[in-house]
Amino acid sequence: MDARMKNLLLGAALLAAACTAGRGGRTEVEAAAPTNVQARALSPFHAGIGWEDRSGGTAPLVVQRKAAEGEWTTVAELPPGSRYALDLGLEPRTRYQYRVGAAGDGTAFSEEVAVETAESLLPPARARALVPELMQPGLTLLSIEDPDYITEFSALVAVDEEGRTVWMVGDERFLVITDFDILPGGTLLVMTGSGMEEVTPGGERLWHYDAKLLHHDIDLTPWGTILALIGYGETIGGMLFSADALLELDPGTRAELGAWPLHEAVAPYELCPICFWGDDYFFGRDWTHANAIEFDPDMKHLYLSVRNLNRVYKLSVSTGRTVWVLGDGGDFGEGLFSHQHEPRILDDGHLLLFDNGLHRPGRETFSRVIEIEFDDEARLARIVWEYRESPDFYTSIGGDADRLPNGNTLITDSMNGRVIEISPLGDLVWEYRLGFPYRIYKAVRVAAFP
Repeated sequence: MDARMKNLLLGAALLAAACTAGRGGRTEVEAAAPTNVQARALSPFHAGIGWEDRSGGTAPLVVQRKAAEGEWTTVAELPPGSRYALDLGLEPRTRYQYRVGAAGDGTAFSEEVAVETAESLLPPARARALVPELMQPGLTLLSIEDPDYITEFSALVAVDEEGRTVWMVGDERFLVITDFDILPGGTLLVMTGSGMEEVTPGGERLWHYDAKLLHHDIDLTPWGTILALIGYGETIGGMLFSADALLELDPGTRAELGAWPLHEAVAPYELCPICFWGDDYFFGRDWTHANAIEFDPDMKHLYLSVRNLNRVYKLSVSTGRTVWVLGDGGDFGEGLFSHQHEPRILDDGHLLLFDNGLHRPGRETFSRVIEIEFDDEARLARIVWEYRESPDFYTSIGGDADRLPNGNTLITDSMNGRVIEISPLGDLVWEYRLGFPYRIYKAVRVAAFP
């Protein structure tokens, strides 16, 4: 056989092998194992694992973990080209081994690396699922604070359905963590102390802003900027008041795009019944005490909760003008709530809010969650759903309520360090509770995190 014929036959054989592989045949070339694997405990409950991919971005990757003399467990299956993974749900003060594999003809694993998680400083917590089949699946993100050491301990954690902490960020650098939101890219926008910052799920702090005194609420607008409530001093009639304003920021540069003092359009001084006459709240006497911002689904309006006036304002985004005022001294809804927190607009247009009950008429002391149906044109409002316990619970400040996809309501009982999930009929489905005196400012249920 001449050389030309040998080359033709060899080419045909290679072509046939390539076609067979294309029809589902397996390559006989083993993918190179990842190298330079590194692992670090990011909290007592989760770790980060990074590596160099040696497969040229062609092989799927698998991350495995084992504790002590246990078996290897797969904790992540990742697409080709991946270089990093988070492992949630670890035990504090425990040593773990990790390895990363590249799948080819078999799996080629990297060298093993070890991490040891730190001791947890979180308070003990109890959780119970009373009706597990009725729960909205997912993790619950919540912010924890210790009122006795408000500037020394604060944490943002994720807990599973059993109440087990699986993830956490927080230490003395974060001061008190109150509001937080998950941004589209998977990072977190966190209000910490009187500022805010963007934090990765791994705990890396990307930037920090504290040029103004922020309080209560930060939100990403539908057009991609950040809207925050800020406090400042306002002298009226010779008296110094602690007033509120809405501040808009560019999240990329942190440039201030504008500030809107609420007293100019929302709460003229002559109409304001003062709630607290103390002189030590932020800059002066507590006046409006706005505590929440909520955008309407049409993106043309926002709702502003002004606690000390017992009012919710509907404002035009384009003009800044008030469309209507719900609550005491407003256009409708007189007496429906007292010192409310966190109004939410539901899919059906109803308003869900946490009715704290501070300074309730008749000196009744109880908190509840109410759902309000209102008619913009007729200026009518009524309560169509209420959750109130027997005996009553009471949380004077804070508090939150979210309507979940399955129709349940997730309620944050802030001052009592409690989060509960309630069915539409008012049945207690799930409860998470911290020990005294720890508080929970806010809680949200997410399908998965990070």
